Amino acid sequence: MSKEMNNYVIVEGIISEIGLEKAIWNNSDVIRGDIIVKVVAPVVKNGPEVESYVACRFFHKKLTNAGNENPAYTSLAKVLESGKSIAAVGEADADCISIRGARLQMNEYYTPDGRFVSFPVINGSFANIISRANMVPQAKADVTVVVDKMIHETDKDGVETGKLILTGVTLGYGGWADVLPFVTENPQYIAALEATYKHGDPINISAKLNFSSTTTVEYEEVEIGDPIERVRTKRVSEIVISAVKSADNIMDTFTADDIREGLEKRNARNEEKKNRAGKASTTERSKVNSQAKVNLGF
Repeated sequence: MSKEMNNYVIVEGIISEIGLEKAIWNNSDVIRGDIIVKVVAPVVKNGPEVESYVACRFFHKKLTNAGNENPAYTSLAKVLESGKSIAAVGEADADCISIRGARLQMNEYYTPDGRFVSFPVINGSFANIISRANMVPQAKADVTVVVDKMIHETDKDGVETGKLILTGVTLGYGGWADVLPFVTENPQYIAALEATYKHGDPINISAKLNFSSTTTVEYEEVEIGDPIERVRTKRVSEIVISAVKSADNIMDTFTADDIREGLEKRNARNEEKKNRAGKASTTERSKVNSQAKVNLGF
């Protein structure tokens, strides 16, 4: 299968950090790394502005498979060589950037203790420095998915938070599947989504990206002395629904078998990651146990 489902992301804002590097990969010149973009814009209609720091990951070869100059590499090289970030020069003098043609994907892995971690990331394509006058702060996506399920989020006590999570399957290059979580707290949206769509329905979702963080200070009471101050930072990586419409025509191109095969590839990849994490954990425990025996002194 050569085609991919629609998955188009635009990020436009001020460059916060440039984490790019030139390297050699498989005997090819590449640029890899990320650009973090500060975007201040509403994530819901008529809502307050949210300060997000959106990391866009890049990996581009200097030459295309046909041996021609890769324009995506060229655009990144300009950012790497002459781009000015907030981290380097301060916000007033930092450059603005427009990243278009990026894709939403999931970063999924297992920790050594067996926990499954999954969160959305952005894989970038073209990155162009633009004037501040032409910059429109935005971080948004248009994605075609097949509905997997819709669930009401609950807190640690099992109480519903008022947020609906819609997970949808999208297919990318090579038929690989990503299962993306979209969220909304709008009661009208929630009612309409549950009344209109079900598992297996193809839909087009327009969404805003909320990659923000909030910091709270808590005070722990003690028996003697002053309360202990605990500073907690909560990071959010949300794909917030702004509009939805049916995409029945997409099934003229993609079949149920395509979806199933893509999910099987994803499951196999994650199972491999789980096994590797388990082996790494076993090796680390063995090393610790060995060191403990050596250091006991008898």
